[in-house]
Amino acid sequence: MAQSFVVLGGSTVTNTGSSVVSGNLGVSPGSAVTGFPPGLMIDGTIHAADVNALQAQSDDTAAYNTLAAQPCNFNLTGQDLVGLTLVPGVYCFKSSAQLSGALTLDAQGDPNAVFVFRIDSTLTTASNASVRVTNGSNGCNVFWQVGSSATIGTGTTFVGSILALTSITLTTGASLSGRALAQTGAVTMDSNQVSFASCATNAPSDGGASGTPDGDTPPSCCQGTACGTACVDLQTDSNHCGSCDHACAPSETCQLGTCTTCQANLCGTECVDLVSDPNNCGNCGTVCAPNQPCVGGYCGPCPGTMCGTWCVDLQSDRHDCGRCGNACQPDESCIHGSCALICR
Repeated sequence: MAQSFVVLGGSTVTNTGSSVVSGNLGVSPGSAVTGFPPGLMIDGTIHAADVNALQAQSDDTAAYNTLAAQPCNFNLTGQDLVGLTLVPGVYCFKSSAQLSGALTLDAQGDPNAVFVFRIDSTLTTASNASVRVTNGSNGCNVFWQVGSSATIGTGTTFVGSILALTSITLTTGASLSGRALAQTGAVTMDSNQVSFASCATNAPSDGGASGTPDGDTPPSCCQGTACGTACVDLQTDSNHCGSCDHACAPSETCQLGTCTTCQANLCGTECVDLVSDPNNCGNCGTVCAPNQPCVGGYCGPCPGTMCGTWCVDLQSDRHDCGRCGNACQPDESCIHGSCALICR
């Protein structure tokens, strides 16, 4: 039942301004829903303390408990998520979690990849922060289990289902491609966009691994290009380089939407530079520690700037141009710390 709700409060749901909710909105055991109108409901109805909202809260509690029981793969306690590129797994915070800029979730070509964030205390984002899903990642399989309350900052673009024990606040202009589900407190909105893809996203007993898109419907929260059920970056995805039906040869890599013959080294089907790739430093499969990037084919101290667990050159790195978390657009390159259009 909870999978049909995109907004669910425990005590109240309040809205200010022209929010748009695509899906059902509910509250239970409380009964107060205010601000609709001017808030707009699309393809959904309001359920205030009725049997549907009650069942949705029961499903939400079960999903919350399932996520909270997932074993940790990575401990990020005390670390800001800004500038990180994360692979599928369970990420744990023993206290609060914050996002002060851009976060990238890389499914590594697996459309069923699952990202779980277990946060014991609060989740807070800065204004204009963002969560981006890439390389087949499906926002339906991103879950944020929050031990108290979540606050999504002004103008932030956020992805995933937020399951908070207490309350959720979406501040002015924030958009959520996912769900805002609060068990005991309020969901507070202010001129927000809340929507979700039609896929099975109520966290199952495996932590969400079986949550897959419905038929061949692409995720509505796709931040790149929808190729069938996959959300891809046509600038870099070797399986969909430039267009959905164009795959690069094993000896090629996708660079700015064009297949280019590998001039470095092939590690499986990936074209890598063994002199600088921290995941294949000197030899395929040799992985450097987070604070020991690959320098000249061996793992050593970072000669540039650490952005999360990555060692970058802020003068040339288009994902952290000038400062950590400042990503250039696909048609831009990072030149001397500033994003500049690429001439073609």
